[in-house]
Amino acid sequence: MTLTTPAPVCLSFVQNDASYYRLIAIAHQASQAILAIYDCGDYGVQLKDDASPLTDADKAAHELIVAGLQKNWPSIPIVSEEDQDRTAYESLKREECHWLVDPLDGTKEFIQKNGQFTVNIGLCQNGQPIAGVVIVPVTGHCYFGGTVYGAYRLNLNEAMKRNAVINMEATSAKLATEHIEVEHIVANFAERVHVASAKWSDRGLTVMASRSHGSVLTNAILATFHEPNLVKSGSSLKILQVAAGQVHVYPRLVPCCEWDTCAAHAVLLAAGGHMYQLNSNQKMLRKELEYGKPDLLNPFFICMGEISDIPEHLLENH
Repeated sequence: MTLTTPAPVCLSFVQNDASYYRLIAIAHQASQAILAIYDCGDYGVQLKDDASPLTDADKAAHELIVAGLQKNWPSIPIVSEEDQDRTAYESLKREECHWLVDPLDGTKEFIQKNGQFTVNIGLCQNGQPIAGVVIVPVTGHCYFGGTVYGAYRLNLNEAMKRNAVINMEATSAKLATEHIEVEHIVANFAERVHVASAKWSDRGLTVMASRSHGSVLTNAILATFHEPNLVKSGSSLKILQVAAGQVHVYPRLVPCCEWDTCAAHAVLLAAGGHMYQLNSNQKMLRKELEYGKPDLLNPFFICMGEISDIPEHLLENH
């Protein structure tokens, strides 16, 4: 994908390390609020209009993230899954810099208590994800990165145990506005991540999919691999495992929305990967997933590392 130059407000973000520190602090604060509800067991589950679940944790994380983003970057519009008013999104122009937020990606996994849920905060402009932070509350894993900056992974829990940061519980409000503690742990404990490189025809590629629960299209794609190692995961963790080089290919062939993918997509691009759209004929385009569309729903896509020799029959205009 050819990256265009971000608008001044976005450019100032992606060129400023302190922006990432503040964003990590905001996501961490939301993560701690989610864990407090996760541990108490009273989730206050409701059903939204689309029959998907909504919990007190979704709402608490949404409020903290929106407040933090508005305080630090008041001129950037926010589109959150839990904001029922879509007026802000509908009035956005595609080229406009805006946030895409999923305060709790994997609400069903949260309710099932399997730990596979995340906090996603992504920044996009001109249809492109340019920065993102994703935190896994239960494990403390934090993935962050974007245009110019690169892609990184950090375990906040381990950093705290090693006295790399002062007590987060006592200073969570402070961390949302002051980034010095986050700066310290990023400098000392973050590691750069990069996608894996391979040929599609290589034996034993690690593919994120399930034959037992897959569609006809999923199984048709799986049939093109040579003895793949199939793995499963939840929420945006799938994309992040590709970014970290743990998974080679992840076909996403069920519906999801822009806020589900933007943050992790930014990290993936910074790590050297791609999320290629499928067209209406289910052929792969050499075109990244786009944001700021008239419809928040994403097309099907295939997420991958540096993969060469993609079978011609899977590509459009082969």
